[in-house]
Amino acid sequence: MRVNLETIKTLQPTYRIPKITFKPVQKCDEFVKQNIIPKVSVILPVYNAEKYITKCLDSLKNQTLKDIEIICVNDGSKDNSLSILNQYAALDKRFKIINQENFGQGTARNNGLKAAQGEYVSFVDPDDWAAPSMLEDLYSIAKKNNNDFVVTEFNTFNEEMNLVKTGTIRGNTSSKIKLKNGSNFNWQDVQPSELTAFGPAVWNKLYKKSFLDENNILFGTQKVGEDVQFNVMTIFNAKNIGYSEKPLYNYLLRKNSAIHRESNNLEVFDIYKNVLKIVKNLGVQNKILPELDEYIDEILKFHYIRLNDNLKPKFKQLCQTKLQKRHAANAAKVINKIDKSSNNKLTLGEKLFSIKNELDSNYIEHRVLRILGLKFEI
Repeated sequence: MRVNLETIKTLQPTYRIPKITFKPVQKCDEFVKQNIIPKVSVILPVYNAEKYITKCLDSLKNQTLKDIEIICVNDGSKDNSLSILNQYAALDKRFKIINQENFGQGTARNNGLKAAQGEYVSFVDPDDWAAPSMLEDLYSIAKKNNNDFVVTEFNTFNEEMNLVKTGTIRGNTSSKIKLKNGSNFNWQDVQPSELTAFGPAVWNKLYKKSFLDENNILFGTQKVGEDVQFNVMTIFNAKNIGYSEKPLYNYLLRKNSAIHRESNNLEVFDIYKNVLKIVKNLGVQNKILPELDEYIDEILKFHYIRLNDNLKPKFKQLCQTKLQKRHAANAAKVINKIDKSSNNKLTLGEKLFSIKNELDSNYIEHRVLRILGLKFEI
């Protein structure tokens, strides 16, 4: 099934790949024929994901919740991703394909939202995969408690498919509320961790479509950090948030993914401006100042460490002209710590034995013990 948007041109594949086959599920075909409103619309932005996308699509096709639609937004892929999507759409009418030029994930997700017919919306990345019952479990919680959105724990895998860790959403929240399966709460219940408790991504959540529409919640159009404004708006607009303690989403940690590649843009200052505008308009700015300042520090740090070295002097200059005074002062301290860590090299003596604070690859500080070249966090 193909969805056409007026401003989006349909691309036709000109290459061949091995044919994908699977037996269509009868219940799925009946659902499509009866033109029933889907319980969940899954929105999947796709850009050059041929290496990973089959695992992702299979996990969606095999969901225990059958009355869903899977909206695949091809973001101008140059590999075989579109051909793979076409094969799935030919065999399962729940798959819908939208084609657009390479405008980025934010625009792709927004176009997916425009086409979505479901009662709830889920966002999945093409290199990740969902547990078979993810949509059914989250939908059940959301319906039972009338949640604006539900957040779930998740697993993180490396490229060797080894489990690195299981998400710690429950551990990130404050002691005001003890999260358990089916918990209901809002941002005030989890202060002072309201901006960081649920993770920076949208893929471990299920959103009520009417909630997004009524509050005009959309993604930014930046190539990196496009989900920041979306997260801020959902967190502070939601009156009722649900929680699943099961790790229902599987996140693949890739070294060359968009968030780990070297960046050449300075869009973070647009993101900063949007965040301040949102919290001011919602009337929560003065209620979340300590957490907001830390959140802004993390956003700036995230972008600075991935920035091309040639642009870092410009970044520092813009911090002083684009940021409010206190944020500029905090940014200078954060950047100085990063620069100092990058320039520090261990002496032979320190490699043999030392105990000191060090920054990891994400520039998070840890206490580290080194003995005979071995490294231990303490």
